[in-house]
Amino acid sequence: MKTLIVEDDPKLRRTLVLALKDQFDQIYEASNGLEGLEIYRAKQCEIVLADCEMPGLNGIDLCRAIRSEPGNHYCYFIMVTGHGETYREAMRSEIDDFIEKPVKFDRLMDRITVAKRLATRTAAQGVRPAVSICCTCRKLRREDAWLQLEEYFNDRRFSHGYCPDCLASLLEVVRLET
Repeated sequence: MKTLIVEDDPKLRRTLVLALKDQFDQIYEASNGLEGLEIYRAKQCEIVLADCEMPGLNGIDLCRAIRSEPGNHYCYFIMVTGHGETYREAMRSEIDDFIEKPVKFDRLMDRITVAKRLATRTAAQGVRPAVSICCTCRKLRREDAWLQLEEYFNDRRFSHGYCPDCLASLLEVVRLET
């Protein structure tokens, strides 16, 4: 299993590499988000552990860039930060997990164990990332655009109807109204 550590503090980055060296087949290192994105694109790592505040491309933007990559490869993304207020924005950016600085290595190892388990299952089952859908208008997100269902699946024909459960509910409403 491949992991990528993206951290601008060289001492912390080296400490993380040493702490995780027995957990992974390959560990790649990057000192900023842009370098991390290049390595991710070349190596398709299963797990990314990234600092939030970095020069060039911060951790949240790195996650967004990775999530917008074409293809079905999914990586488990863990954000490392010293700022608790970043948590909400991180979670909205499709970050999978979050750990605060100073890093408590027993907690980091717990998160790595979960990340490895999920990454292994995802790869084995061929699980693809979920499709984002608007709760109100039901548009689907493809890369940076929101599309109607028919536009999203532009190579398919659609017909409209009712599933058995919805049809039964609709008929019950009509029966009660008459």
